[in-house]
This record gives sequence, C-alpha cells and structure tokens, in this order.
Amino acid sequence: MRRFITCILLLLVFSIGFVQAAAFTVDGMIYETISDSTVSFYSKYQVNSDSIVIPSKVTSSGKTYTVVSISKSAFSSNDSLTSVTIPSSVTEIGDQAFMYCTNLTSIIMPDSINYIGTYAF
Repeated sequence: MRRFITCILLLLVFSIGFVQAAAFTVDGMIYETISDSTVSFYSKYQVNSDSIVIPSKVTSSGKTYTVVSISKSAFSSNDSLTSVTIPSSVTEIGDQAFMYCTNLTSIIMPDSINYIGTYAF
C-alpha cells in the first residue's frame, strides 16, 4: 500500500509540470494565461491592423485578467504593423516580440517594462 501511495504522489508531482496554459481570444487578439489573474499577449498572425493598443485588462468567460507581458514572437514579421501602444500593466516584452516588423515606426512603451527580450525589436 505504501508503494502504491508513493507511485501516485510521484505521478502527481511529475504531471504538474505538464499543465498547459490556456489561451483565449478577445477582439481578435490571443492571450495566454500565466496565473489565475494574469495573461500574456500572445497573438501573432491574428492581428491585421496597422495600429494596436494592447489593453491593460481583458475579460474572458466572466473572468478579468491583467495583461502583464507580450509573449515571444507575438508580432514578429508583421509587416502591416506601424504603431503599438503598450499599457503600464506590462512589465516584460518577450524575445523576438517585434522582430522583423519592418514598418513599425511608433511604440508607446511605459516605464513599467523591466525586461526586454533578445532581439525584441
């Protein structure tokens, strides 16, 4: 019996690492949950606008989340993007987030950003 319980506990511990973050779409933009109350802006090809304003909060299924980061490669190679406004709730910009955005000429970025990933721009 003790061996069985040990096996179950080990299985439980190892399965925790495989829990996938949930993604959802709001107004054509994709977000990925980080925690119960925070999300990362995750959209890549869904955004077909030349000007994007990332909201500080989004609501999905009746739950409100704070947008705290821009995911890796979120906008990379988006040729239509010319301007982005990032809210003060965002503290991180992921690697290659805006890489190869050749027409991006305006970024409004708050002082709250404390990490900018490799090749983010």
